Amino acid sequence: MVGFALNFIFFAAQEDAAMKGRLMLGAPFVPALMLLVGLYFCPESPRYYMRLGSPSYNPTKAYEILKRLRKTEVCMSHRHLLPVTSSIIHSVDVHSEEC
Repeated sequence: MVGFALNFIFFAAQEDAAMKGRLMLGAPFVPALMLLVGLYFCPESPRYYMRLGSPSYNPTKAYEILKRLRKTEVCMSHRHLLPVTSSIIHSVDVHSEEC
């Protein structure tokens, strides 16, 4: 929808070349601004808090984030935490085999 609106604005500015140039330079700021606003509402990754040996290791915080993201019962959040943990263990195993 934003693309259609920007296309209409560019079409309306066909006569003024300077305005069209300014619009073309300023157009990338629209999606960047939308992404910046959306980033404020995006929760942190539970996987970030489950990495063993990192200074941010906090399984309780990861569990709370999963509970908020999935909006599920306590039992279901534990079930969703298992794949996160196993993927971290698998990625550690893969990286250790490469070295």
